[in-house]
Amino acid sequence: ASLMTERGGSGPWGVEGGGPGAVGEGGLLPAGDEARAERLADKGTVGRRAGDVRRVLTPGGGGWGKADGRLGS
Repeated sequence: ASLMTERGGSGPWGVEGGGPGAVGEGGLLPAGDEARAERLADKGTVGRRAGDVRRVLTPGGGGWGKADGRLGS
């Protein structure tokens, strides 16, 4: 399987004082075993076997505005 993703090292930025979003992550769970989970690079190709699980955690969007409801800095 081939993977081409972004935002694996830093989350999307926020605007008007909002915080950054969550980072994304790709992983492989051999035979579906969470204890053996392997983190994968943002871009690349990986072989899989029957029963392996490919996990993709998508990055969250950056925030807008400050938590107190005010805009800007």
